[in-house]
Amino acid sequence: MDALLGMIQNRVQKQEWLLMKNLLTQILIEEMKNHSQVAKIVIVH
Repeated sequence: MDALLGMIQNRVQKQEWLLMKNLLTQILIEEMKNHSQVAKIVIVH
């Protein structure tokens, strides 16, 4: 059940992840400009 759910989530999340990744990248770039230390912590995690 978990494996099947994982496969479904992966298919749905691939498209969403691309959008989120672009959004997060933009946010991280802004954060880097403002708070270098915070951005480093976020990237590590």
